[in-house]
Amino acid sequence: MIHARVAAVIAMFLLAASPAAAGPFSQDNWSLDLPERWTLDTGRRPTSEIVVAQAGAGSLVARSRGALTETETNQLRQAATDLGKRLKLYINFAEARLLATDQVRADPKSADGRGKLIHDRLADFTGILDEASGVLDLVRIPSDRYKKPSHKGIEEFIAATNTFDRKLKALHAAAQADPQTRKERADFQYVLEDAEDALKSSRDLARECLKIE
Repeated sequence: MIHARVAAVIAMFLLAASPAAAGPFSQDNWSLDLPERWTLDTGRRPTSEIVVAQAGAGSLVARSRGALTETETNQLRQAATDLGKRLKLYINFAEARLLATDQVRADPKSADGRGKLIHDRLADFTGILDEASGVLDLVRIPSDRYKKPSHKGIEEFIAATNTFDRKLKALHAAAQADPQTRKERADFQYVLEDAEDALKSSRDLARECLKIE
């Protein structure tokens, strides 16, 4: 039996190929930019880890939506073929989302609806890490189309994920110990677990990349 995720990919290609296709999977919403990790907008961490096969000048992919600002997207386009620069950008973007999470937690004006705000920032953080994992997937594929990151660049990525891990653990601890955060954790508990999973996945991929000569 065809795996459900593989079947979903096939369905997306068929929809995109149809002239009558419309909506989020129409041809207008597919990208020919640098390959990214194919994701489904499920409201939680994208579970698919499929990298869509390269086509022409790039890859036909369904992009994850909402995690990046327009400015951040433009920065990535400018580093389209430099995987090392893209990894550094993703580190900066992910760090900004965790900083925003800390700011929300510290701001008394955010008390009303704070759990939802934390949820949204963690969801963005997770989406950014999934995008970074897509870049790491490309590092493992032999190709002269992209400038690969140095070992030092990958080590810096791993170091950043270790810092992110400590921040997520601190939020996890606060959700257990702090009375206010404990009240709010129902809003972000599952997305926090997703963020931890995405972080581990990207770090494991980076360590695999260090083994490549």
